[in-house]
Parts: sequence; C-alpha cells; structure tokens
Amino acid sequence: FDDLIGNWYHIALTIADNDSASIYVNGTKHHEFSTPVRPELDGRFHMGYGLSGRLDEIRVWNVARSESEITENMYGLLDGTEDGLAGYWRFDEGSGAESEDATANNNHITFHGDWNYNHWRLSVKPIFTISEDSLYFGNLFGHNWGDERPASLIFEHPQSGNMGIVDPFEMLYEYIPTENMNHTNGPTDDGKIAFTYAMTTGAGATYADTAYIKILPLNDAPIIADTSIIPMFTPIIASQPLPNGNAVSDITSQLTIYDPDFAIFSGDTMENVSVGAYGIAVTYVDQSMGTWEYSTESGDWLILDPEDNDCNLPEAGVLLRSDDRIRFTPTNDGVFQNGHTIIKLRIWDGTTEQPGTICDASEFGGTMSLSAEEISAKIEILSGPPVAGFGSALWVTTAYGPQYVDDDDNPQTPDQPQTGIVVNNAGAQ
Repeated sequence: FDDLIGNWYHIALTIADNDSASIYVNGTKHHEFSTPVRPELDGRFHMGYGLSGRLDEIRVWNVARSESEITENMYGLLDGTEDGLAGYWRFDEGSGAESEDATANNNHITFHGDWNYNHWRLSVKPIFTISEDSLYFGNLFGHNWGDERPASLIFEHPQSGNMGIVDPFEMLYEYIPTENMNHTNGPTDDGKIAFTYAMTTGAGATYADTAYIKILPLNDAPIIADTSIIPMFTPIIASQPLPNGNAVSDITSQLTIYDPDFAIFSGDTMENVSVGAYGIAVTYVDQSMGTWEYSTESGDWLILDPEDNDCNLPEAGVLLRSDDRIRFTPTNDGVFQNGHTIIKLRIWDGTTEQPGTICDASEFGGTMSLSAEEISAKIEILSGPPVAGFGSALWVTTAYGPQYVDDDDNPQTPDQPQTGIVVNNAGAQ
C-alpha cells in the first residue's frame, strides 16, 4: 500500500466464519487470504503493524460485511443503531484524551501515552471525484450530537462550475463543471477545486468546512472549425509514375483544428487553443481515375480503400498519423486528361487504435477520438506540365505607331490611329 501515502482512504478488513479474510480499499477487494485469528480475547488485542498517520471513523461489526454493504455507507455517517454495528468511534471530540462510542455498547476509547491536544487534527477534507462534462450528485459530511437534524448550506461556491443544494437535510448537492474542464486544465495547480459548506439547525451555523472536487478528464473529439475549406494535395501530372505523395500533416495544416482536451481555463470559461499535428481517418476514396495508396513509417505503399474490408462497420475509416503519407497514381491508359479526385476524412487525435488499421468512423462508433465533421480533400490531375500565370497574350493598341512591316522588315506607320497587331519578322504582308 505504498501508493496510499499522503492520501485518505477507506480500508476495511472482513473475516468470515470459514476463516477467509479480505482487505478492501475504497470498497474494492485488494487482497484475500485465510486466517484463524479472531479478535475475541479479553484485554488488549494486537494485530498488524504500527501506523504513522491519521485515523478517523473506526467501525467494528460483529458480521462480515459484503463489498456492497461496505460501499453503501463508506463515505456517510452512521447513527450508531445499525444492525451488527458493535463499536463506532467518530473522533469528533477535537480535544481531550477520550472518544465516545456512538453505539449503545458504550465502549469508549481512552488514549494512552504522551497524549495532548496536538494529536487532534482536522479530519479528512472530502474529495469528490467526478467525470468531465457530467452532472454529479454527492453527499456532504456532517453530524449533530443533539436530536435536531442539521441542514447543509454552501458557504463559498467553487471557483468554476455551478453548485447547488438539492436536499439540505439529506446533505445532497449537485454540481456541473465548466464545459471541457478537468483536473489537468482547471483553475488550480493541484487540479482540485475547493468549496466550503456549513451545517445549521436554525439557531446558528457551524464553522465552514472545506471540500474538494476533482474532475477526471474525458477524451473530447477534435473539431474542424471551418468545414468549407477543401485542403489540396500537391497537383500531379497524369503521366507521372509513382508520385511521392503528401504527408498527412500537409493536409491537416490547411485546416483549423481545435481540441477541448487542450483547452485552457481563462477567467470563468474554457478557451480552445490550436494544437499540434493530428492524424486522419480516411472514410472514402474516389478510385475512378486511378489508385489511392498510403504508407506508414516510410514503409511499403498499400491500397487505400476503407470500403475494401470485411469488418462490416457502418462507416469504416483507415487511420493515418501526421507523418504517414498518401499518394494518388492516375490510370495510365494512354489518354491523359485534366481532372481531379477526392478523399473524405475525419480528424483523428491518435488516442485510440493504431495507424493503418480500420476503425468505426460512424457517428456512434463508440469513440471520441474522431471529429464529428467530415470533409473532402482534393488533388488536381494535369495532362501536361503546369504553367504559372495566364500564359501568353496579344498586344492591341489604338495609338499611332508601327502597325506592320514592309518586305524589307521596316516598320510602317499609318496616317490615322487604328487597332492592330505588331508582327515582327513576319515577311511579306
């Protein structure tokens, strides 16, 4: 249990009649063994090793509790009258050398040794662990030594998200975190968001106690900000054999991609920020003018066709990383024409599956690693070498000046301005 150091945990030991024993940590069975030892001796009873740490809420039962029974009241207060509860010490006195047994058995504890007020510490600050973007219901901790039932109230709300009391007497609250925020990108360095609460019976309120919320991250899908953009592959000549193609990053770099998983908390909201290179899931290829291929890790070129598989997925996609390559080889049938062809793709954040594999790219594919948006990427196919600009043009003038040349290649100027073309070295006119 070395990993327990520095944190509060609920630890339970059960011993059944058949000598089977189990140790539970936070309600989950971690170890099972057999022992004939029973704590049924008069006087002092020792087991285990010494502890250097803090203890709170010690409960002794005369029955071996099941896992579900342990988890049911693991983080809640008991009233001391539960069936099978033989001893219950809350350690809420805060001073003195004794702690009362909250059951009717009155097995009060007296502390021995060098005991003084320094041994009393504030108890556990509850940490409620929730999931990102999820509504959470939780119970606050508190008690009243008297008969009146206390009600809970939020004293200081958390720095982000929305919190409210649902049932004050059941100490039930609800909390919805700021969208896309979790313990990795929240407003605090340690990832825990504090709030304070108090209990009241109407005559007054207790001192406010502090609790914390820790939000576990979920994998959010990347977002293509502008789906009207059609990224372009490098144009190719129709007769070009085995082109080198483009890296996937050449395509994704033409887009604006946001990922809430890399958002930052600014003020009271989350701000999306552009992030590094992403991969893609190719969901469709147009093979009418040739063959699309891909290469991973600078390896062999393979046919890129997500529909050519036997996985029977609603929408298949071939996953490629940012440094994988894609190329298109036109069909060489001796007739070369200008044209274009496309592939369709979604953005892939690389958190699931492996490159070169087939994934379920449908809307309900069970993964948040793919963008919901699907776009096309296009490649232009040219019948000859490309030419920059608009090519050649004719010069037309209406001013006085050379308009033609005679048989001796001498320019001649007409008497009146007229539209014409200067032709040099053209011979007889």
